[in-house]
Amino acid sequence: MWQFQVTGEPVPKARARVYRGRAVTPARTKNYERSVAVEALAAGVPRFDKQEPLCVHICAVWSRPQRLQRLKEPDDRIPKATRPDGDNVAKAVLDGLQRHFDDGQVVRLTVEKFYASRHEEPSISCTIELA
Repeated sequence: MWQFQVTGEPVPKARARVYRGRAVTPARTKNYERSVAVEALAAGVPRFDKQEPLCVHICAVWSRPQRLQRLKEPDDRIPKATRPDGDNVAKAVLDGLQRHFDDGQVVRLTVEKFYASRHEEPSISCTIELA
């Protein structure tokens, strides 16, 4: 099992824009995918054989908005049921991991979205296991 964390606000995969007939991925998405790749490499995630089935768990944590800072709100993480979609968050993470494995190898993918607990920073944590 391999785990790594990318600190900062999670960035969903943005749709590629077409300029003069060429599809261009937005810079913000590219930078985030690069951050995912760097953290995975630092955590020692290996290059997997093309036939190995994998399970990936992604937990995305966003900053707590002002409306959830009231004292009556719980101190723990709060489920985030708003945009961005979980699949777009997963796409950004899996595209950042493309040097380690092909996203077609993923047989089980779980994505969780939360607002941070009161004393937690926004981040994404990713766990990769062999199926």
